[in-house]
Amino acid sequence: MVTADDVLALAESWYPDRSPIELLAVLRAEQERFVPTWLGARATRGPLPDPLAAEVTAARARTEAIRGLGERVLAAVPEARAVKGLAVSDLYPTGLPRLMADLDLVVPDAGAVWRVAEVAAAEVGAEVTAVSTFPVPEPGERGLMVGMRAPRRHALEHPVGLDVGTHALVGNGSTVPARAWIGRPGAAELAVHLLLIAARPLERPYGPKQLLDAAVLADALGPAGIARARQLAGPLGLLPELHGIFRLAARHGLPVPQLPVGTGAARLAQLRRAARFVAASRRRPLRASLQVLQHTELRDAQASRGRRRVWQVADRRLPVLSAARTDLFRFGLPVTVRGATGRPLLRTPFGDYLMVTGAEVTEDWLDGGLIPAAAAEAKD
Repeated sequence: MVTADDVLALAESWYPDRSPIELLAVLRAEQERFVPTWLGARATRGPLPDPLAAEVTAARARTEAIRGLGERVLAAVPEARAVKGLAVSDLYPTGLPRLMADLDLVVPDAGAVWRVAEVAAAEVGAEVTAVSTFPVPEPGERGLMVGMRAPRRHALEHPVGLDVGTHALVGNGSTVPARAWIGRPGAAELAVHLLLIAARPLERPYGPKQLLDAAVLADALGPAGIARARQLAGPLGLLPELHGIFRLAARHGLPVPQLPVGTGAARLAQLRRAARFVAASRRRPLRASLQVLQHTELRDAQASRGRRRVWQVADRRLPVLSAARTDLFRFGLPVTVRGATGRPLLRTPFGDYLMVTGAEVTEDWLDGGLIPAAAAEAKD
């Protein structure tokens, strides 16, 4: 069972040789969402100063606000299913809050995404802040993810968010494909929550919060549940991630059971991924190269400036309607439609979006029928 002492030891292992005040400072700077949990653990050793105790209280209140939003959304859109956040928070040891950034929901199709968005807008005044689509195995389809944020109650607090998408696992667009759902129909199994947290490196590196989540889930799952996670991980291509999160948690002293995936099995899965990528590169070398470059730009904060520059040049020079962009992630730029257009456009109840593939959007992306929404508002 995970204890407050385990949380404190995790933080000290992650950032060794620091005093408590130094540790608090670095956690605030680099692992902000872990701070209330660490403070909750510190409180087991003695009372916190009032401002720090208030942070712990605020984290609990935020969780309850997100829970309330989830209940209202799920009542209105019963086909939606919550993943990660609340299910994990409810398993944390008594006294240890888990700061939630947002509510994560999975729905069966794009229509349900927008129904959820309409409910969130009506219930808490949430606004769409991000729209993206991504490659999926289903022929002729693309996955959809929408991010929303509710108005801040106070200028110094983070807004409550909601992320709703058509797929439980977004994948990496190539060797780990997206999956609409994982496991049995209905509410997500605990093993599924574990796998989705383990899959984080497909987007960004683990932090101490993800390691603690894994340890808490492993304790709740027990041997049979962990075996179920391994069973599901194989077909998903997530054996390396399941191995990795348990290995890293154990390295930092968390009480996790024996690795559910052996080192040999994890390496073999990695080799198979590499072989699939090589095969895809031979069939469609340009598409495969663009996927790698875009992934570097989006996911690898430590990537060299040179690699990022290569992606930016490729994205700028590749024709907007090139078939090589088919398997890339796309991101919505709000636009106003003024006439017929041949550009990749997503029309939604919350506005129209030009679906671009990079942060730099040149005039080539626009035609006579489109104008960026901000520019249109300025002219009006």
